[in-house]
Amino acid sequence: MKEGKPVRAVVERLRRGEDELNRLNQIVRENGGFVECRDVSLKQGEPSIHAHIAIADNEGKAYRGYLMAGCIVSATFEVAILVYEDIDLVSELDSGAKLFLLDS
Repeated sequence: MKEGKPVRAVVERLRRGEDELNRLNQIVRENGGFVECRDVSLKQGEPSIHAHIAIADNEGKAYRGYLMAGCIVSATFEVAILVYEDIDLVSELDSGAKLFLLDS
């Protein structure tokens, strides 16, 4: 388990037409934070966002899944990022699972 103190929060509103994942990557690079929807870790030295999202259509039907490249904001998308001191999340390739997993 890794513990640390949040030292600041960054709150952003993404605008209509922005690519959600690209903008989150940009915000993280500018602020050095972690998106609290799953994790942001360093994967081969670059920030890697693993984000779960929930969205709804005009009739209120909800959908959930992974935030993938190419998801475009249709109205608004708010995000809060907490920046912690003394925590570095690094994903390493686990040869048994053949997945990048957090190094604990």
